[in-house]
Amino acid sequence: MSEAIVQTLLGVALVLYPLAVYFGLKTGVHAWLGVGLIGIGILRLWFAGRRIGQVTPNTMIALVAMCFGVAVLIVGSGDMLLYYPVVMNVGMLSIFAVSLIFPPSLIERFASIREPDLPPAAIRYCRRVTLVWCVFLAGNGAVAVWTVLAGDRHVWLFYNGFLSYVLMGVLFAGEYAVRSILHSRHRSA
Repeated sequence: MSEAIVQTLLGVALVLYPLAVYFGLKTGVHAWLGVGLIGIGILRLWFAGRRIGQVTPNTMIALVAMCFGVAVLIVGSGDMLLYYPVVMNVGMLSIFAVSLIFPPSLIERFASIREPDLPPAAIRYCRRVTLVWCVFLAGNGAVAVWTVLAGDRHVWLFYNGFLSYVLMGVLFAGEYAVRSILHSRHRSA
């Protein structure tokens, strides 16, 4: 099986995590979810092994998943699984924010893959987009905390398993639309 397929399947597993937690807590099999997070982390690190020395968002997600899975097993509380979206938002916020402090910004790094010599205007744009992601992740994490503290698992599942992904998709699509408009203006100028 190719690395791209495995990485896609691992991504799908993490997207489906809230649904698995919801049903895992209902049926009392939360320990298996901790083991699953450790397994997902190990597989992600296995494929990242070819890029040793590079700390990427994928490696950070893998390490967070593994640590969180171990913590769930040690603590033995299924309710702890509800905090995983919070932990992921804090982790991703940290990655984006640190890249603003120590450039290049994360979005600039992604953009440089397609276009290695970015003009100064593109670098400024990438910084702004990275900042927008920081604001989104902070807000998303805050709502994720609220869904845990609210104590209603249906609300938790709806937000963390559906609405947060919709909002993320809207942000991706909105940024793509803005970038396309700016790029077409730049070409016609």
